[in-house]
Amino acid sequence: MYWLLFALLEPILHGLANVIDNHFTNNLFKRTTTLVFFASFTNLLFLPIILILDFPTLITISQTPFFIILGLTGIGYLYPYYKALQNDDTSVVVSLFSLGKVFVPLLAFLLVGEILNTTQYLGFFEMFSGFFDIRLNFY
Repeated sequence: MYWLLFALLEPILHGLANVIDNHFTNNLFKRTTTLVFFASFTNLLFLPIILILDFPTLITISQTPFFIILGLTGIGYLYPYYKALQNDDTSVVVSLFSLGKVFVPLLAFLLVGEILNTTQYLGFFEMFSGFFDIRLNFY
């Protein structure tokens, strides 16, 4: 039965993180760039945990540009997220920023040629229409 606790823990912690992000954006930090800096800087707190659990392997020179792009994308993602939290409701911002999950099947089809079955396409279009429904009904 412990699996049920862990399964429920993820959405609870994710919701808590969204509420904390909203509080930081609207109450503590006036400038979005300052919040992006501190949010990125707090990732260093988890570095000792990573080193304790499993020592990472060194990357090669050919992998370096990809890791730099990945890091800049992770940091660059935060600015529009926090800016949107300043202007809109948290639930709307979080649902729109999770829209990236909708593009995974589309990019998988375009880049790798993966073809989904009928049920997966129905789920894809249901998610996509849900995102638009949330956005259109908010105003």
